[in-house]
Amino acid sequence: MLKEKYTSNKERFIGYADLRINNILKNLHLLEKMTVLERYEYTEEQVDKMFTAIKEKMKATEKRYRDQLQRTKLRQKYDPDFKL
Repeated sequence: MLKEKYTSNKERFIGYADLRINNILKNLHLLEKMTVLERYEYTEEQVDKMFTAIKEKMKATEKRYRDQLQRTKLRQKYDPDFKL
């Protein structure tokens, strides 16, 4: 975990997101290194299974972000403190 103190939720998001995205990219790079058939043996079914799992998780994660943004937009339209 990051020990830094963030002054806003926006800064906290950027700090953690940068770290986590870089970790994902590093791990994908490590996975890419395993493509050399002279060193590893794998089947088309294994490749399909790996990338199906990755794509499904990415799709679900993106949906959660987009759903949260949509909920925020809807909440902003409704102002319970509105008075005439």
